[in-house]
Amino acid sequence: MNRQLVPAKTPWASELAYSRAVRAGCFVAVSQTSASDENGMIHGGSDAYAQAVHALDRVELALQAVGGELTDTIRVRISMANHADWERVAKAFSERFREIQPAVSLYETPMVSSDILVEFEVDAVIER
Repeated sequence: MNRQLVPAKTPWASELAYSRAVRAGCFVAVSQTSASDENGMIHGGSDAYAQAVHALDRVELALQAVGGELTDTIRVRISMANHADWERVAKAFSERFREIQPAVSLYETPMVSSDILVEFEVDAVIER
């Protein structure tokens, strides 16, 4: 089976040896994606909504890089540093996924950086 890799452009990507996304056949897995950039800077500051919007932009770009789009999403795992941010994160998420309605799991978990408030991990199926 052919595998298509989308590089993760973060400072810790080479250390962890992972891709932002991997497409194998029609299945796509997008790694946990935060609001960080290639220099490790976190966009959105201490605003969980702003971080979620930026992270979802990055998820969408990863899907597009393998020929997909958000509507191909079947499952999303949302990790938050603080469960109290869930409403702000849910607002950003629902703005993108209200019509898509993927399966969702929501977790409170420590992050690799104390500045990261939210990360999204996405599974998608591209049938074209």
